[in-house]
Amino acid sequence: MDKSKAETYGFYSGIVLTILLFMWLPAYPESQFDFFLNNLIDHSIFADGYYKSSDYPFAARVVNAFSITYAVVTGIFMGIWRRKDIIKIID
Repeated sequence: MDKSKAETYGFYSGIVLTILLFMWLPAYPESQFDFFLNNLIDHSIFADGYYKSSDYPFAARVVNAFSITYAVVTGIFMGIWRRKDIIKIID
């Protein structure tokens, strides 16, 4: 697979997954898993995100934590995967 195509797939899949996650999650925690996830986010670094919705507080918090985690993990993975291309550009 071409590395630039993989980056494009990673970028667009992050957008699509974020939208689907926001549509799938309830506005407020309802189940035991929802409360567990809410508690996990409360005790993590992602508790105060950049998007705070008064209409969908739970969904916004989970999507915020997901998008930050996805961006960091994908960035690290792509940086490691394309390190040889970056070294060629620098040299």
